Amino acid sequence: SLDDIHPITEGAELLGLVSIDRGDIAMTPLGKTFVDADVNTRKKMFRDRLKQIPPFQHLITALKRRSSSRMKDDVMYKFLREHLVPDDVQHVFSHLIEWGRYGELIGYDPDEHVIYLDQEN
Repeated sequence: SLDDIHPITEGAELLGLVSIDRGDIAMTPLGKTFVDADVNTRKKMFRDRLKQIPPFQHLITALKRRSSSRMKDDVMYKFLREHLVPDDVQHVFSHLIEWGRYGELIGYDPDEHVIYLDQEN
């Protein structure tokens, strides 16, 4: 359904992989490069794009400020509640973690509720 596709297209647009104009979706040159790339190149491209999105910029900065490069997830939940739609924080947080893990930007330990830098970023 369209409700299922909408978040996907919004995410692709946010990452610069597609452009959306009056309901028409077109792949950008970056999107074409992404599709044609091998998985490691895709992950690097994805990671580079994530670093330009404000919630990820905040997360990376917060993690780098800590000597362990780790923080409890409630710090990020608080940021999301204060700066994004408060009633959808869990959904946004889940996507943030999924995207960050795919891009090998961050890791997450759900048992300890800890977010950490996955590699030197």
